Amino acid sequence: MNEKMKDLARQLQDECRKEGVSLLCTMQKKGKANVIALGNIVDIGLCLAMEDRNLDKQLPVPVALLRKTALEALKSTAVQQDEVNGHTFVLNDLADLPDVLKRIMRGEFE
Repeated sequence: MNEKMKDLARQLQDECRKEGVSLLCTMQKKGKANVIALGNIVDIGLCLAMEDRNLDKQLPVPVALLRKTALEALKSTAVQQDEVNGHTFVLNDLADLPDVLKRIMRGEFE
């Protein structure tokens, strides 16, 4: 997202805050999302419910199915990304943690 879009989103958030308007907005580009949620938990829940109801009218598939599929894909991508970029450490003894942390700091796990 470019800076103008980010600035417009901030302006919308500020204006909604001034007017006491609940806001739920997600912008996404290439898997990087900017989410704005403004209001209490009940207001945000109501925004989600109204969003689902309206999307059900507009989309060719039920929004619940679309959300479920997208969440599963997102989880799968996160797991794959962790496998590429990170390490998983399984410690049988908590006393091993300081040694593992020292080894990480020395750059032994790249």
